[in-house]
Amino acid sequence: MEPLLREDSRVLEYNGLGCSLGMIGHTALHWAASKGYASLAKWLLDEGHNVNAINNANSTPLHTASQNGQSAVVNMLLSAGCDTKLVNTDDQTAYDVAVEKGHSQIARNIAEAGAQAVLPSLLSELQARDEGTWKVAEMKQALKLSKVDTDGVSEKAELRQLLREVLDKAAPALAAKPMAEPKQNSAPAPAPAPAPPPPAAPAPPSEAPAEKPPSPPKKASAPMQSKLDALDDSDDEDASAAQQAGAERAKALGNDAFGRGDYTAAVKHFGAAIRLTPKNYVLYSNRSGAHASLGNASEALSDANECIKLAPDWAKGYSRKGAALILKGEYKDAMKAYKAGLAIEPQNAALLKGLEDLRASLREGELPTANDAAGAPSQGDRNGDRNHCSSSSSSSSSAKPAAPPKPAPPKPEGAKPAASKPATPAGPAGEQWIKAAKSGQRQEMEALLAEHGADQLVRYKARGIGHTAMHWAAASGELRILEWLLSLGADVNARNTSESTVLHSACSSGQAFSVEWLLKHGADATLKNDDGETPSAVATKKGRKDLAATIERHLQEPLPQAGHGKAQEPSGNATDSSAPPSWGEHREEVD
Repeated sequence: MEPLLREDSRVLEYNGLGCSLGMIGHTALHWAASKGYASLAKWLLDEGHNVNAINNANSTPLHTASQNGQSAVVNMLLSAGCDTKLVNTDDQTAYDVAVEKGHSQIARNIAEAGAQAVLPSLLSELQARDEGTWKVAEMKQALKLSKVDTDGVSEKAELRQLLREVLDKAAPALAAKPMAEPKQNSAPAPAPAPAPPPPAAPAPPSEAPAEKPPSPPKKASAPMQSKLDALDDSDDEDASAAQQAGAERAKALGNDAFGRGDYTAAVKHFGAAIRLTPKNYVLYSNRSGAHASLGNASEALSDANECIKLAPDWAKGYSRKGAALILKGEYKDAMKAYKAGLAIEPQNAALLKGLEDLRASLREGELPTANDAAGAPSQGDRNGDRNHCSSSSSSSSSAKPAAPPKPAPPKPEGAKPAASKPATPAGPAGEQWIKAAKSGQRQEMEALLAEHGADQLVRYKARGIGHTAMHWAAASGELRILEWLLSLGADVNARNTSESTVLHSACSSGQAFSVEWLLKHGADATLKNDDGETPSAVATKKGRKDLAATIERHLQEPLPQAGHGKAQEPSGNATDSSAPPSWGEHREEVD
């Protein structure tokens, strides 16, 4: 190494191209630290090597020595004044790395060195302040760093006395601080110009000393120069190939970890691959899925959005976004994400299943999990010609470019807005209220109402599905509860998370009595849900053409409206023998 350095000093801090992961880029000091070559590390530092040099992962030689348990090199680097606060691309200090690898003594040495680095400034600050402002905690810290035993010291006056002694001993060192730099705008006084020397008599030509030409800069030998120039010329090309190979390797490790259910490792490997190829949208998709499986909703959504930004015509990105939004509890936006993906690839199996599972869960009041929607990581990659392939999504036609995502359909003209009075948060009481409404337990609902008040409960929407008590009563055919709720000020056109009204719920559950009751009490049959469906369309889809016909007749010739206020209790309910034959056939559809 010495002859190489003598030939060209550029090799001192040269970063290697990397290994199989294409991301190391160690300098010679990193390798010396990694292998524990203390004498080599000392020589490199003596030659002027930067003690805080970083590799491609922003790791310093201290990180490398700490990772590999090389305590002798760690101590040498600490003595050389390395910065213990620097972090790598995983946001870890060398101390963090040592702790993670189980090298406790190295971690203690680094922590102590870091603390010692702040001692002079702490002592200077305390020295400059009035003793009356010294706090117990900072006095104890200064004494501990100064290796003064404070065990058994409980009085503030005693701590102050010990600190005074420390400051007295440290005074010469604290006073010997370097002088401050002069201000830029205060130039020093110019030195007096020296008197010009008397002209010298010209020497005879024969006696004039021959002027020695300046020595040319030291140049590397031809073979060495050739090697260095070749490295300079091919760095970009080789680094690109190494990074691509490293990204593929890291991606494979990530897919492996995902398959084993080790999502933390999957996130780490996909992150390494992203650092090498930051424009690869598949990697963001994969890491989004891993984050979702860990419950990291914000990170999963961020990666999904980045995937869509890089590849807006790749359907799976929208599937990832939907899963992340489900995890965040933003079900309406999750539906929009799935629909945006289906606008690009209408037959995408993952998107179709994700949307249907979400709708089914919302209908049943049981929230979906992000794991159900997260899926496996994509095996495909972008190979220049945007080859959108994935192990968990159906392939799209390549006959023509995919259309950009379509915006969500606008609300129909004339649609009535949701009630302006928002649902009041009711916490656990609200969920008890909804549970009682779902099972038709009016007595329990009355007890909750007496305790918490109508404002807290009547318009309360359940978590997830967003049903009000009106939705559940209509879906269960509980006409007495519907009448009671309406008298308490409930909204007959209340909407849930997917913009379905109470009438939508009655149609979806095939409750003929509820449908007729709602129409007579002012339910708007023209309102549409998030899928652009009216209650009549929902009834038709559920095979209840009789309910659809009832609604259409009402639109043509409205049913006589019942009075609002204290209305007469209906004579029938869901269990009356006067119910039409279809009544019992559809009760099992309701949870």
